[in-house]
Amino acid sequence: MKAYRHGDVILVKISEGEFKFNKQRGRKLNTNIVKEGEKAGHYHTLLGDVELFGSGNVKVCEVKKDTVIDHPEHGKGKVEKGYYKILSPVEWNYVKEEKRKVLD
Repeated sequence: MKAYRHGDVILVKISEGEFKFNKQRGRKLNTNIVKEGEKAGHYHTLLGDVELFGSGNVKVCEVKKDTVIDHPEHGKGKVEKGYYKILSPVEWNYVKEEKRKVLD
């Protein structure tokens, strides 16, 4: 499984079938913004020819040709053509025995 981590965003490569399933359940998001940072308000943005779809907590995207993900604090990272599920990393607090989202 191929994955890209860019700050508090993880893009996990998925099959075309999984992408189509989630695409049908969601709606097209008319943006290239993958996620807005909770602390500083900066955006993780996919530059280039991409389509994003979302439903509830599930977001998927199609990267139609190799592209770049950009963020002011993390710089630019390469992303290969393909289908991706967009996830947010979590941390486990062993003292409190709870998970929390990683904030950017």
